[in-house]
This record gives sequence, structure tokens and C-alpha cells, in this order.
Amino acid sequence: MLAIVLALARPGRLREMLALRQPSSWRLATAIGAVVFIGTILLLVLLEPLLQSGDVRGVASAWDPDRALPFALNALTTAIVAPVVEELTYRGLGFTLLARFGHGAAVTITALLFAASHGSIAFLPASAAFGLGLGFLRSRTASIYPGIVIHIVINALSMAAIVLG
Repeated sequence: MLAIVLALARPGRLREMLALRQPSSWRLATAIGAVVFIGTILLLVLLEPLLQSGDVRGVASAWDPDRALPFALNALTTAIVAPVVEELTYRGLGFTLLARFGHGAAVTITALLFAASHGSIAFLPASAAFGLGLGFLRSRTASIYPGIVIHIVINALSMAAIVLG
């Protein structure tokens, strides 16, 4: 996915196309980011009874120390690599390409594509809301850096919640 995004982002204009720049205001980014973070956590908590995701520990087998490296690599990919690639894809290139139709359209369309790409009908509302929040953050700060940070934190906390159950 990253290779496709980089190929489409016009070499020579990567920083502009992917919004790889300092936010217009770190104070604004922090305020919006806090709302997105807290809102996402609250939404997940509120939706939990409807999602009926249950106890994931019952699905997984017992801890196998021989699988520590694959687990660590998967956790690293889920918590860091995936958020960076997704932000470059949706709030970077996607937002930039759709901004000509207005920021509202860019935020909405990228949020829906982001949610659909996760492949879970049960988590579609939460993924869409998270995508809307990250898109709004991108539209107000002109940067994907704050969104990357929040996305990494949310994914890392999700991994921790699964592991610590």
C-alpha cells in the first residue's frame, strides 16, 4: 500500500502531497487531538455492549515463548507501521486529492474509506468516527503528523488492552 501511495504522490512533491509538514499550530493540534482521542475511547466503551467482542483471551491459545518474536513484530506493525501507512494514505494523499471538492468532502470520504478498509462491520461506526476526527485534525492543522501520533497511541492502547485483557 505504501508503495502505491508513494508512486501516486508525484515524486518531487511528496512533502506537499502527503502533508508532511509541521502543523499550523501545535496548540490547536493538541486540543483537537485530545478531543479525537477521548471521543474515540468513549465511543469504543459505549459501543462495547453492541459489538459483543467478548473476551479475546478465550480465542487465543496460551502464551508460547517461542512465538515472542512474531508477536513483537506483529505488535510493532499494528501499533506503528500500520498507523503511519494509513495516515499517509488517507489523511495524506487521499485528503490532498479530494480537497479540491472541499475539506468536508475530503474528511468524509477518507473517513469512510478508512473505516471500510478495516474490514469489520462491527467496528465500522468507531472506525468511521475515528477517521472523521483524524480528517478534521488534518484539515485544521494542514499536517498528518498529529494524526499519526494519535493513531499510534490508539493502536498501541488497543494492543495493550488485548494482551492485558
